[in-house]
Amino acid sequence: MKSSVFKILIALVIAAAAGGGYFVYAQPPEGTTVYIAGEDITKGHEIDESMIRKMTVRSDVNVPVIDIQNMIGKQATNNIQQGEWITPAVATTETDSNMSRYTLTLPAVQAGGPLLEAGTEVNIWENAGDTTESRKILSNVLVSEVVAGEDATGGEVTVVLALDEQDISVVSTAQQRSGVFFTTGSAAQ
Repeated sequence: MKSSVFKILIALVIAAAAGGGYFVYAQPPEGTTVYIAGEDITKGHEIDESMIRKMTVRSDVNVPVIDIQNMIGKQATNNIQQGEWITPAVATTETDSNMSRYTLTLPAVQAGGPLLEAGTEVNIWENAGDTTESRKILSNVLVSEVVAGEDATGGEVTVVLALDEQDISVVSTAQQRSGVFFTTGSAAQ
């Protein structure tokens, strides 16, 4: 009889320990607050609070924990799609004080047509001359703004580029000599 009471007592202690373990380990973990893009953010644009959404994820999800106030006012280092995590890697406060906005007006076909938009990186090529071939003069230039004419597929397009003074000189000289055109995407290789 003593042995059966002892077995029952041991079974109750094990059951209590298992129940306690369940409450300690099986409870849903507290969430971690993270931030995601609430809208598409184009490379080079300043991030403001209206573009960011706060959400809670399980604390066992490996995401960077950031102070969102450290992200406000920084520029996106690449295009951020709606729903992507906002991390310190996607924004920078570094602005090149040597960069200027340079405006070119080109036929839409030479500017990349409807593919061109703010935040796009383009390669700039000098048109072929009478005795020369087309040549790439600049790579990965950031388009700050695109202003289409009445007909973006066949008219002229005004493009604002972020360039330093030396690159402005190179583009300006090529534009005066034989003209320039842009390539984007896979054509930019």
